[in-house]
Amino acid sequence: MKVNLNIYSSIAITLFNSLTFFILYKLILIHLGLEALGLWAIIIGFTSILSQSTAAVNTNIIREIAESDEQHYIGKASELILNGLVIYLLFFFLLSIVVNISLFYIFKEKYNSYLELISLTLFAIFINLLATVFSSILDARKLNYIKNSAMAVGNIVFLVICFFSIKKFGLIGVAIAQIAQASFLFFCILYFVFIRIRLRIIWNEVNFKNIHIFFKESWKLQGISLLVLCYEPITKYFLSKFGLTYVAKYEIANKIIAQLRNIFAVTNQTLLAYFVNKFAEGKTVFISYFNQVSNKNLQWSLIANGILLIAAPIISLFFLKELDMAFFIIFVILLISNLFNIVSITTYFNLFAQKQYHTPFISHIIIALLNVVLSFVLGYFFNGIGVVIAWSISLIVGSIFNMYKFNKTEEITFNFKNLWNSKLSLLLVSLIIVVAVFKLPLLINYFFIVIATIIFLYLYQAFKLYKLND
Repeated sequence: MKVNLNIYSSIAITLFNSLTFFILYKLILIHLGLEALGLWAIIIGFTSILSQSTAAVNTNIIREIAESDEQHYIGKASELILNGLVIYLLFFFLLSIVVNISLFYIFKEKYNSYLELISLTLFAIFINLLATVFSSILDARKLNYIKNSAMAVGNIVFLVICFFSIKKFGLIGVAIAQIAQASFLFFCILYFVFIRIRLRIIWNEVNFKNIHIFFKESWKLQGISLLVLCYEPITKYFLSKFGLTYVAKYEIANKIIAQLRNIFAVTNQTLLAYFVNKFAEGKTVFISYFNQVSNKNLQWSLIANGILLIAAPIISLFFLKELDMAFFIIFVILLISNLFNIVSITTYFNLFAQKQYHTPFISHIIIALLNVVLSFVLGYFFNGIGVVIAWSISLIVGSIFNMYKFNKTEEITFNFKNLWNSKLSLLLVSLIIVVAVFKLPLLINYFFIVIATIIFLYLYQAFKLYKLND
């Protein structure tokens, strides 16, 4: 019962986060314009590496606490929280310097005028990082739904403040709303951790020896976190050469698709403690559970990507007020790489659950190097589209590498159950129709009839899958 509550609440908060982003972007477009959204996308892209680079620490805390027995988990949790805080502060200090240097290089003479916005955004992320350390206790004790509920209310606080502040303060108002949201989440999580779980922390006992051991044993895990510098920040850096407007179009497409990927990511992260338990029960039990989750990921991702594809014209009209072909091309390229990445998510989290850091470490190096080299080469020959293609190729290669190595080690073979005959063919038909919508001056009524019909087909596929799983 709890696993379903955690999964559904994680999916719900991810969808709510998506809605929050969409409302925010629409507010920025209405009041500040497309270039302001591009500016915001670049700053968020670089400052977010502080959150992404410490994800490995959170994963380690969740795993270690999940492996602790009932009698000793309080003491273990207290020690891990203190160690995590020290590591987070260290990473925040060092990476803040890297972020500011990078943004100074991009903005050059305009950097000083954006410094207040950058500083406020970094402060909001700092508060979020503190909340993340303590929220790992909730994740490890399988109380994800509590954190998700607090995040939902925090999103409402964020949107309300944005609505009133963006007109007067512009992007500074958005940064202020971020700080308020992060502060609300932080205090809510502290309340549940110390009141409901009754966690006791001795603040003057930080185990520097264990911190050293953590870095020594999981330097690959930390390396994976730091390699995110070569992902979205690098992509947005190359895209910025073609104008903030182009960055904004990429940001809209990427954020929408990323929210879909996040649904699968949070679902699998929610299952991380269960993967650890299944692995302890034996290889046969683990492989059976792994295949079950992987097949569900594949089937649902085909359906979800199809719905996003057929909704591309509506998304373009909503945000850009026109059928923008550049936006559509970016959207389709990112969807293709997203499909491969979603299928590999279960593999990725299981590698972490088993402390097999070598494979994802090599995978992230491959993605980082490919993205830097291909962005430079393809961007030179094909402009912004080339940069987007470079990122997609990098992500696909890295995802396939993870699946290949893990499946070979565990001797796992996927049974796709003729999925390619139904759901993939529906994807291809959807692509042809949407291309026609962008290319041909179709009547608006006919357009919506076509969209509604195809979405019905996807929902029918989803219903069949639901009945099968049920």
